[in-house]
Amino acid sequence: MTKRIWLFTLGAVLLVSAAPVVYAAGNTAARQSSVNKKKSKRKVKRTPRGQKAPTSDRIREIQDALKPRGRP
Repeated sequence: MTKRIWLFTLGAVLLVSAAPVVYAAGNTAARQSSVNKKKSKRKVKRTPRGQKAPTSDRIREIQDALKPRGRP
């Protein structure tokens, strides 16, 4: 066997042996991206941020605390 034929044969064997690995990696990436899309479609129940409206009792309490300071 000449060197050129031997190198060609070695290259072909490497290519054929790597094909299943490359194919499996492509399928895994496709499955993962579809899983991520499914997760992003779920609705997430969010809690409202910020201060809620104070009750009337709390408003009176605050006003009474501010009266000695000269505020209405």
